[in-house]
Amino acid sequence: ATATATATATATAKTSLRDATPRPNLPSSPPGVVLNDSNYDKETGYGGSLFSADTPYEKDDAEADKVWDAIDEHMDLRRKRRRDARRLEEAKKARQEKPKISDQFADLKRQLGAVTDDQWNNLPEAGDHRKVRPQKRRAEIFTPVTDQMLKEAASKGEMVNEISAGGGGGDGGASTVMGG
Repeated sequence: ATATATATATATAKTSLRDATPRPNLPSSPPGVVLNDSNYDKETGYGGSLFSADTPYEKDDAEADKVWDAIDEHMDLRRKRRRDARRLEEAKKARQEKPKISDQFADLKRQLGAVTDDQWNNLPEAGDHRKVRPQKRRAEIFTPVTDQMLKEAASKGEMVNEISAGGGGGDGGASTVMGG
């Protein structure tokens, strides 16, 4: 029973201390907002908006905005400097790991300056040393022909067969099927 009484007394003391905690100093309340204990919630604070559209924009607000804008600008510059430094470091690291081809052959280019005309003329011609695979021959593909196509081919053949070998018209075979 003593432990229960002690626990109850401790809980009551904590509750009274929590209720007795001072509220933060707040600016004068905007119109329509009541800043008293009846409008205060322990979880969310005061009900209503402390900054409404009716609140005037004062000189100290403008000064605070200028200060925050200056801070934002400073932080942006700081981030930009860090970002640029990081990119530069990454580029240096990439160049060390994978140098440019022109850098790889720079010493050989310098040595080419010492080549005489006779040595240059005695260089062998570059041949075609590519590995080219011969293309495989495609097997002939036979596609079945429809009956309609066979009939059309046969009818075209009949027209050709109708022309006589001697020309038939007395013009030496210069006449056409269309006539004329």
